Amino acid sequence: MKSLKIFIISISLLIITNTLLFSQTAVIPAEGTGSELSPYEIATLSNLYWIADNSSRWDYYYIQTAKIDASDTEEWFDGDGWLPIGNATTKFSGSYDGQGYTISGLYINRPTEGNVGLFGHFGHPTGQNTQASTIRKVNLTGVTVIGGRGTGTLVGRITGNTNTLIECCTAENGSVVGDGATGGLVGSNNSYRETPGGTDNSLIRSCYADINVSLSNNPSAGKDKFGGLSGCNQKGTILNSYALGSVTAEDSGAERIGGIAGCADLRGMIEKSYSIGQVNGQGSSLVGGLVGNLSGPGSNVGVVEDSFWNTQTSGQSTSAGGTGKTTTEMKDIDTFTNTATVGLDEAWDFTDIWAMDENENDGYPYLQCIEFVEDTPLPVELSSFTAVITSDLAVNLQWRAETETNLLGYNVFRSITNTLDESFMINLNLINAYNSSTAVSYNYIDDEVHNGQMYYYWLQSVEYDLTTDFHGPVSVVVEYEEDSGTTPVVLRTELISAYPNPFNPATAIKFSLAESAEVTIEVYNMLGQSVQTLLKNQNHPKGTHSIIWDGKDNSGKNVVSGIYFYRMVTSQGYEAIKKMVLMK
Repeated sequence: MKSLKIFIISISLLIITNTLLFSQTAVIPAEGTGSELSPYEIATLSNLYWIADNSSRWDYYYIQTAKIDASDTEEWFDGDGWLPIGNATTKFSGSYDGQGYTISGLYINRPTEGNVGLFGHFGHPTGQNTQASTIRKVNLTGVTVIGGRGTGTLVGRITGNTNTLIECCTAENGSVVGDGATGGLVGSNNSYRETPGGTDNSLIRSCYADINVSLSNNPSAGKDKFGGLSGCNQKGTILNSYALGSVTAEDSGAERIGGIAGCADLRGMIEKSYSIGQVNGQGSSLVGGLVGNLSGPGSNVGVVEDSFWNTQTSGQSTSAGGTGKTTTEMKDIDTFTNTATVGLDEAWDFTDIWAMDENENDGYPYLQCIEFVEDTPLPVELSSFTAVITSDLAVNLQWRAETETNLLGYNVFRSITNTLDESFMINLNLINAYNSSTAVSYNYIDDEVHNGQMYYYWLQSVEYDLTTDFHGPVSVVVEYEEDSGTTPVVLRTELISAYPNPFNPATAIKFSLAESAEVTIEVYNMLGQSVQTLLKNQNHPKGTHSIIWDGKDNSGKNVVSGIYFYRMVTSQGYEAIKKMVLMK
């Protein structure tokens, strides 16, 4: 008789929107070269971190092509969170177009660091104005930022002898805390360029923030310049913008606190803008409903034109600049357009820039250029795609689709190299899709495999309009020895040790089944509490299988370093527990 010893390498890909993301992983964008005509396409948090990871990438062009969930940043760098793009040594001088997609859950906790935000320091080195620098249509939501001096959600600080533009950007549903020069969108807007015709200021245009801004409990320096949109507009310009969040800096040493900006100094300008957030400055000095202070030498005093604040919601009856209005007046378009009151040249543009609707923005003016782009639903969302060897030396390909929309079906491609272009389709007929809104599982048997060969497999999804997409690859190696006169080796049900172990950031948990069974695998912490359910009564055929644990709990958050246990239970009565160690 022949005995078969089968050695199997099975790589299991867990796919979430086609990508498995690990914390602090920099992944180069799949598309683009970084030029103005071919910007890098940022589709994932790993792509975004790829920019932050290396300062040599801070002068390229970028566009965002999908919504990005940045909530994992809460676990990054031992709790410090996101690493800002741009610093005091090297500013971000490139251009980033968010295209209306959101970045949600951004977390930064760097209370002793200056220049903190998604972009830490923005602008050109003095005298280098060869490239326009723009951040536009970036929408931040659910953001938490804690920094030192020069702290904002989008940008910490803008400096340099340059002309920069932040346009049609938003920040909402969050908070920002800093020592000084702290704002809901930008910490310090402090940049200008002298030209023969006058001054071209760094410009915040058509933006808004609905962020709660506050002074740090233990400031290391400053304690000045706090605003709902920008901490200070020193030399820069705020145009056609607004702030909705509260500003709180109640300290005997704090000063320059305002609803939209703490100050407008040294050529700084605020024009056709408004704020409605509560301004809390008890015990502080230079506090105003719209702006706290205007200053500057000679004719270079900051300027506020055609701008307003809500005297009722702000709790402030005075301001260093702007005009106070009641809530009713702030929701009346005549306040902004009545030429008899504001003058023909000063009337706000409600044709191309502003709009008002009692059902939008609580009836206050809002900006037409602000847009939030929803992701187009994928035709298929796979949660797993695996390849395993069966006892009769065939390859069993299995995949699980969480949702399917307008999908004809699937094709399976195979190659002996990890090159899709060298693969070929092995199924004779299209594997029809269920187009179900609930999870469905598929499998395909490839019985044309040979001893000693590694195989790579791709899954092709085909939509109704014949658009196709590829998922994978997964790979297997089949090796066996033939010995006469011996008894066949029988597969047994067994939980195999995880590899690697210790691990960071992920490990593969393998198991074998002597016969088909429903399998449950759970991860527990040292207290015996369930951390993650990797499999739940999921049917698996006879053979060897593998599943990845990426160090996350059931809510999707990264777990802490330490010892964990994984337990396997089958419907045939098998139960086993093994230990693994996560080391960060």
